[in-house]
Amino acid sequence: MNKLKRLWGLIPITAFLIIKLILMMIEQMFGLVLRDLPSLFLFVFLIISILILIFYFYQQMSMHIRGKFARSIVLLLCFFLALVNLISGMIQGVFAYHSDKIVIENGITMVARDTSYLNFGMEYYEYKNAVFRGKQMLKQISNKTYWLYDKDGKLIETGTYNQ
Repeated sequence: MNKLKRLWGLIPITAFLIIKLILMMIEQMFGLVLRDLPSLFLFVFLIISILILIFYFYQQMSMHIRGKFARSIVLLLCFFLALVNLISGMIQGVFAYHSDKIVIENGITMVARDTSYLNFGMEYYEYKNAVFRGKQMLKQISNKTYWLYDKDGKLIETGTYNQ
C-alpha cells in the first residue's frame, strides 16, 4: 500500500494505457471502432492523466531539489508542459471530433458521421451499440456525390444528387 501511495501519479496514465490496449484488441478482434463521443471522453482522460503525471513529476522532483532557483526552473518547466498539453489537447480535440447520429436507411441502422467543416461530407457505418460502430464504411457522401458499399467494402453504387 505504501508503494502504491508513492506511485499515485502513474495510476491514471497506466489506466489509460490499459483501457486503450483493451479497446485496440476489441477493435481488431471484432472489426469495431470506438464512436466519436466515447473516443472524445477517452482523449480528455488522456489529457487529465498527462496533467496529473506532470504534477506528480513536479512533486517528486521538488522533494529532491534543495535550491530555490532549481525548484523554480522545474516549476516553470512543468507549467510550460502543462500549458502545451492543454492547448494542443484543445486544438486536437476540436479538429478530431466529428458529430455522429443514428439513422435508419433501407432498414439498416447506421451511424452517420459529419466529416467536413466547409463542404458537405458524411460517412455512414453500421451501428453496433452506443460505444462502438462498424469499421467498414457503408455509404459516403461528398458534396453532391455518393458511394454505396456492401459490408465487405465492395462498391455497389455511385451517383449524384440532383437538387
